[in-house]
Amino acid sequence: MEEDDGACRIGDLFVSDLHVSTRIYQDVPMEGDAEFGLQQAVDLALERRVERFHMTGDVLDKSKNQSRPVAALSRVMEELATAEIAVITMNSPSCRNHQRRRV
Repeated sequence: MEEDDGACRIGDLFVSDLHVSTRIYQDVPMEGDAEFGLQQAVDLALERRVERFHMTGDVLDKSKNQSRPVAALSRVMEELATAEIAVITMNSPSCRNHQRRRV
C-alpha cells in the first residue's frame, strides 16, 4: 500500500505467546517485562506502519488477570487503533487446557 510520502507499508507483523502478566517469574522481583516486550512489538508496528498486527497464542498469561496486564493490553490496542492498524487475535487453547490439568 503506497503512502503519501512514497513509503510502502508492510502488511503484517506477528507476535505470539506474549503471556502479558504483572510478573512472569513469581520468584524474581521484576515487573513489567512482558508489558515491555509487548510495547516493543507495538512500537515496531507503528514505526514500520504495518497494516495488521497479529497476536496469537497466549496473549494474557492467565484466564483471570489483575487489572495491570489488561490495562496494558487495552492501551496498546488503542495505540494501534489510533494508527489505523488492524488488530487480529487468535487465542491458544493451551492455557485453558493447562488450567484444567492443574485444578
